[in-house]
Amino acid sequence: MTTSEWKKYCLENTLKFLESKYSTANIFIVRAVRIIHELTEYDNFLRPGQCIMHMRTLLSNATHQLSKSSSGESKDLPIILLGFSKGVLILNHLVAELGTLLSSKKPSIIEDWQDPNYKVSLPHWEPSLRIKRTCTSSSCLVKDEVNIIKFLDKVEAIHWIDGHRFPTNPIVLEPFAKWTNRSTNNTKVFLHTSPRQIKDHRRKWIREEYEKFVECLKENKALLVEKHYFGDQPGSFESHFKVLEDFVTEDKS
Repeated sequence: MTTSEWKKYCLENTLKFLESKYSTANIFIVRAVRIIHELTEYDNFLRPGQCIMHMRTLLSNATHQLSKSSSGESKDLPIILLGFSKGVLILNHLVAELGTLLSSKKPSIIEDWQDPNYKVSLPHWEPSLRIKRTCTSSSCLVKDEVNIIKFLDKVEAIHWIDGHRFPTNPIVLEPFAKWTNRSTNNTKVFLHTSPRQIKDHRRKWIREEYEKFVECLKENKALLVEKHYFGDQPGSFESHFKVLEDFVTEDKS
């Protein structure tokens, strides 16, 4: 991609894409904590036990500041979460934390989103290998359970937008999937893919994890919407980023 093509998907322009889809919403884009060798890093979200509460605190503070600047009252609005490309790792950690909290097995540690029995062979350059998902006590989630559930009950939809890793651990996936179809407030799960990820023969784990993710969600009757884009084109960075422009926000099938 040329420099001008990269600039088309800068944070400011991405905000405009999202604004066209969510015209009445408050939109917050979370910048990566750092960028190393063109790879974004979100380790402030990826420390076990801190993902959901960090997200809740950020949104709460941002909404509070917005209400002060507009001299209006802070509204308890519904929430839609979106993760693009490597940003989906944050959503995976959300699944791990919520699934651990809701699991009937009551794990003493926060379960990983990756199935320990599923041996995925990752190349040395895959950045998610550098994320140290240590055995952290689940007590940090239990003590904040009321606030976590209250926050997540506002979530109307979660969008994985052309991600490169997907949750595969049934211990957290099963309660997460059932939570999406709860009686109090449903949450739709959207999976948006392009050939850049799902058909990349050098990174076969992407399709394998995607299929395991989908299988477990369907088995547990999650509210799942799958959308595939540019299927007749070869995988490219152009099509990967263009999903940001073209992804749908509703199930119109």
